[in-house]
Amino acid sequence: MADLFSMPTHPARSRVARTAAAPEDDVVAPLEVFEAELRGQRRTNWPSLFQGYHSLKAITFSSSIPALLAMADLFEDMEVLFGSERVLGRELGALEDATALAGYRFTDLLADQKAAIEHLLRPALRRGGQPLLRRVQEGSLRFAVLRQAPSHEKLYLLQGGAGQRVILGSANLSLAALTGRQRETFVVFDGTAAYSAFADYAARDAERADAIRPELLVVSELPAGTPPANDAEPSELAVAAQPVPIEALPAVRSLEAGLVVVEQPRRIIAATPGAEALREAGRLGAELREMSLERDRKGATVVTARSLLQAWRTLTSKPVVHESDRLHTGLVDLGSGLVSLDGVPWHEIGKEVALEEVRRDAELLDAYMRSFAGFYGDTARIQRGYWALMAWLYAAPFAPLLRSAMTRHDGETFRYPVCGLVYGQSHGGKSHLSRVLVRSMFGVHKELPGRDFTTARALGLRDRMAAIPLVVDDLNNRKMTEHLPDLVKADREFSERYAPILISTNRDVQAVAPELRKRMVVVQVAGSKPKALSTVPAQRAMAIGTGLYRDYLNRLAPRIPEMLAAIAADPGEPPDLIACSAACLRLTLAAALGEAPDWAPALQSEDVDTLRDRPFLEALAELTERASGQVTVDRRAGVMSLRFAGDTNAALRFEKLVPAQVLRGRIADALTLDLVALERECGYAAPTAARFWLNWFRKRS
Repeated sequence: MADLFSMPTHPARSRVARTAAAPEDDVVAPLEVFEAELRGQRRTNWPSLFQGYHSLKAITFSSSIPALLAMADLFEDMEVLFGSERVLGRELGALEDATALAGYRFTDLLADQKAAIEHLLRPALRRGGQPLLRRVQEGSLRFAVLRQAPSHEKLYLLQGGAGQRVILGSANLSLAALTGRQRETFVVFDGTAAYSAFADYAARDAERADAIRPELLVVSELPAGTPPANDAEPSELAVAAQPVPIEALPAVRSLEAGLVVVEQPRRIIAATPGAEALREAGRLGAELREMSLERDRKGATVVTARSLLQAWRTLTSKPVVHESDRLHTGLVDLGSGLVSLDGVPWHEIGKEVALEEVRRDAELLDAYMRSFAGFYGDTARIQRGYWALMAWLYAAPFAPLLRSAMTRHDGETFRYPVCGLVYGQSHGGKSHLSRVLVRSMFGVHKELPGRDFTTARALGLRDRMAAIPLVVDDLNNRKMTEHLPDLVKADREFSERYAPILISTNRDVQAVAPELRKRMVVVQVAGSKPKALSTVPAQRAMAIGTGLYRDYLNRLAPRIPEMLAAIAADPGEPPDLIACSAACLRLTLAAALGEAPDWAPALQSEDVDTLRDRPFLEALAELTERASGQVTVDRRAGVMSLRFAGDTNAALRFEKLVPAQVLRGRIADALTLDLVALERECGYAAPTAARFWLNWFRKRS
């Protein structure tokens, strides 16, 4: 670390927040100096320094759990401001190097506030018991984190029965410092004058701090069926377990209240080994630093609530390109009823979700799904297909569990598909819908670009992501032919936890082979978006939360054990996961919107099978209508023959559409279909000879 009194050629910029109109020249911040006179010294213990007062306001560089709990018992009112952005006690030298290198940025603050709440304060409160939790909820024990650059201050302001006292020095709020296990210096000022001077000084830090709201730390916890407690019997409290969303962090709340943060461009300084080590250690901080935030005309970074959340969503949806790219992991434990995200409790099955949160998500989704009615083509079919895709995807995290049960009992695992595919016309909303649906589940989504798709890579990613779906975007025909069959046809798997995979294709994919269709949920998009159609519903849908899905989990998860029992009893008649999922979704949507929307009808697995065969039936009907001379029906032999006028490629494409039960065979440009299977399996009415002659007469006319 540089000597305190040495002046570099280009002194470090001031840590004070600066506006866009601030000068670009380097500025040295003034030092705050309090002149004092030594009146004496004595040896004592820390309780005697702090006892006799009612309230405490503390600014400390770092904290330890035992000291926090011990200090809280002495005061009726206590407020702690963490003055260090590295609240978890990282190497001080590396901290100084990193701060000098790039300055303390707003993205650093987000990572540190999240770490402080989840890994420092919550564990401390969990050990403190109900009295401490109640004080946090009532507001007599408060916490805040400094918003800007680090403060090395250790300042304690006490007032109450014994008067007013100021304690400062080198001691942090830790037992090692307060109990004398490490040498520290304590300076004490008694009296109104000293208290007033240091209180004004501390108030300036308070203005640059973000308060941590009690609900991020403590929540009410009532056993099922327990009525709310009255004033005489307070309800049981628990430490909040869910990860703190980025949008709920104290700094983001300050942005929503109107705060605007302007970060001036800094002169680049050569990195030191300590700074590089710190940047590697703080993975989340390094990830947040990649956020691309808005800039003004002078190059200053301007942070607002809207720009920050947009940048965060963009960052979390960054495609998986390198093996080191960060992935999220979601796990659903039916035994404990706990859903975890990245190893932290995320939702408890059965815990009520706020109706307003569910309604907001349902309204965004409803407006988005209704917008497809303005597309060109068969809009009703587009909505049915996307609704079926949603019903499957929401339940897909449970499909590996059911597939494993089917494998143990020698059942057919393709009754519970773990892969979905959307193909068809361009501008049909395939990619955007995939992102909206996946984001509405766990709040995050990860994409694997189609050009990077291989069977081995998809298998590795899905095992790491577990319940969170993997999106494969823009898959071409070559990748689909080479790699997709090995992934989809893996029917004998015993693992109970791996991610569903949702694939959208490009325009090169015009048909899906039958052996893939029967193992996947396949949706063909038979329409496209008009240029003049508003994109507002689609854009707003990207802001969807997870309330709808959490409420849906409360309805579906309790039914999974019943399905497992049904499979064990009779694997030949397994329960319908799609039907159950659609029913739960309709109940959730009806509770939020008043009634289930018309685009979300009751659904069964047979309806999904019909969607798979729809492209084949439409192509066959069109061929029969427009080229009746190329279609012949022999009812005695029970076959239908199709010829493609010497075009073998056209015959190959059509062959991919034909269900396996219907196809008899192909020779060059001629296909032979089983007439009985066509009518029974697909419900297709083959044309009679009279219809052939009628079509021929119409064309001649």
